[in-house]
Amino acid sequence: MPDGQEYGNGSSPKYLVESLVQFYEAAGVLKIPEARALAKRRAAEIQKFASPYPFYGWRRGPQGALEQEESAIVRRQRCLLLQLLHRQRADLPPEGPLPRSVPLPTGALRPSSLLLLLPDCCAQGPGLLNPAAVGGPLQKFKATLAFAVSILHRACWQAPPLAAALGETFQGHLQGPHPARRVHLGGPLGGWLVYAEQTGVLPPTTLICLSDSGAHLQIWGHMSFSTYYQKNRCVVSVGGKVTVSFAGEGPYSFSLPKLHIQGLLWGPRLFYWQGPLHVEGPGLACTLTIGPPGGPLRSSEGAFIPQCPLDEVFGQVVQKDSQQKEAEGAVGKPQEGSSQVLGVITGSYTDRIFWNGEEIWNVCTPQSFSLLPVPDEEALPIDSRFRPEGLLLSLGYEEMANRLRQKALQREEADMALRDSRGDTHPKPTCGEVPSEGTFLEAPVHSAPELTPRARA
Repeated sequence: MPDGQEYGNGSSPKYLVESLVQFYEAAGVLKIPEARALAKRRAAEIQKFASPYPFYGWRRGPQGALEQEESAIVRRQRCLLLQLLHRQRADLPPEGPLPRSVPLPTGALRPSSLLLLLPDCCAQGPGLLNPAAVGGPLQKFKATLAFAVSILHRACWQAPPLAAALGETFQGHLQGPHPARRVHLGGPLGGWLVYAEQTGVLPPTTLICLSDSGAHLQIWGHMSFSTYYQKNRCVVSVGGKVTVSFAGEGPYSFSLPKLHIQGLLWGPRLFYWQGPLHVEGPGLACTLTIGPPGGPLRSSEGAFIPQCPLDEVFGQVVQKDSQQKEAEGAVGKPQEGSSQVLGVITGSYTDRIFWNGEEIWNVCTPQSFSLLPVPDEEALPIDSRFRPEGLLLSLGYEEMANRLRQKALQREEADMALRDSRGDTHPKPTCGEVPSEGTFLEAPVHSAPELTPRARA
């Protein structure tokens, strides 16, 4: 990162206050005086946290969110994508999902599978959830909300991974920051067990399970993905929920919003989330609004039009009464009713999150756990590490890896055609909403960014 790059959008405090007031008012839960007081406090926090962004290869964009710095990786990705567009111009729709016959170039991908990177998005989870295990319901809810926000930050990518094949698995563990040695699955040094499996194709669906060594704290989710392309950008939708259980207490769960990626071919490579992030627990609920609607705005001269930073979040944590919970159970959605506001959530998924002004998450803390695979002799034959195209790609044999990948895609197409001819149905997720737009080819949404602390760069 160039020296002098400041963490902030370079706007005046007056602009920040006015844009934040509009953002808070749009949520429809605060009156103007309350929104203005909250906006002044948040603007002061943004100005105070004006320092170089602490992760190599990333900066905060001029309108918030995360901007990937220009690098050889980005330039190579763009070159390969432009070559793909030139070769397949007649076969590519102006927007929408890419045809399955036109996969992303192998050279633009990481040599590792999506299943290895999904758990890495949860790497701050143990440090956030472990201390809350001995607390009450409110403390557990607070930790679950912070965990959800940490996933938003880590779910940006330097390069997309290989899409997982149907039936592919990954076994490993998340290890604490100071292990004395490499331990086996379920070792005594604080490791969390990790299991992931690709369970569906249309749409691509992944099961992920994590638990501490005593199975007192567990995380699981059955997620489906879809990607929609529009010229120089794409939108990734995530279906399903992530659930957290504290020694059988709960469950606490959350769903994820949509990830927007701009600058695929030209311009700044920008990552930002939009839509609601809904968190639920026993008698508690919070819907976080993330960023202003519509994404970044530009004038006719190409300059940004002032608006609220894209990475800002806002929400209220409410305690629902028994009548309201019964109504929600009957109709399956939140109902109007008496509810007590327990906390106001502000901040950003690029730096810090506050609960009534108290910091509950910081981009640098808690320490992220490291993802380690189980020893080869303990892994299943269909483990991600044994994929031949991934091994070839890691050794630099791009053409051989591409040929193997093309053959695998052809076998998958033939298998689905055979299923269709027999009248079989493709595997579907068993929980959560299934997105209807697009197909997900090379899953960029859950691959964790190569976030390297500046001190180690």
